[in-house]
Amino acid sequence: MTVLDFLSKYSDLLIAFVGAVAGWLLTLLGAWLSKNREYTYMTWERLLNRRIEAHDKIMILAGDLRSMVPVIPPPGDKPELDRFPEILESEEKFSSWLEKFHETGLASATWLNIETKRELYYLQDYIVNLHVKLSGLPNNTSSVVGLFISQDFIDLASSLEKKAYSYFERDISKRKLSSLTDWHKYPAEMTNQRLQDTLLFKEWDSIYRKVASF
Repeated sequence: MTVLDFLSKYSDLLIAFVGAVAGWLLTLLGAWLSKNREYTYMTWERLLNRRIEAHDKIMILAGDLRSMVPVIPPPGDKPELDRFPEILESEEKFSSWLEKFHETGLASATWLNIETKRELYYLQDYIVNLHVKLSGLPNNTSSVVGLFISQDFIDLASSLEKKAYSYFERDISKRKLSSLTDWHKYPAEMTNQRLQDTLLFKEWDSIYRKVASF
């Protein structure tokens, strides 16, 4: 029997066999594609949850900066209450918040969008300078310093909130991670200028003289 005779005689069986094999292969391909899509979806879901959690933590830190403690004046004084940042109520409270800042804020930096990351590191520069300046003052005067720089904390909180919220406005639906090659800080000139424009820097000589006399 020639090949042609064989194909002619068993053509129906061959077509059925080829069809069965093709169907099996297509089934395997469909299952693989489905598993691959499921894995990709689960991976991005985990990454998305980490990014959301990281930006949520930054919003909480911003809330900490905004929280103020009013100073109740004696009767007859001005109606508007002076206030200082709650985290400066005592040296212990400030130290505790610094630990929180490093453990929850900086530890989440990898998952932040670049705008929020840069603002976070600018905040770190401000806080480090504040910590150094407080270390040169008498004990238990951090709240007094806070009276003079409360507006700095409000401005820092507002700026950090806006940057973090920008992630939820623009980036949350994007399947794209921030590049780790992007520099995590603002240009040095920009950082220095912003620091020099804060009350902590502009008014420090006056603040130091007032607080050191306590």
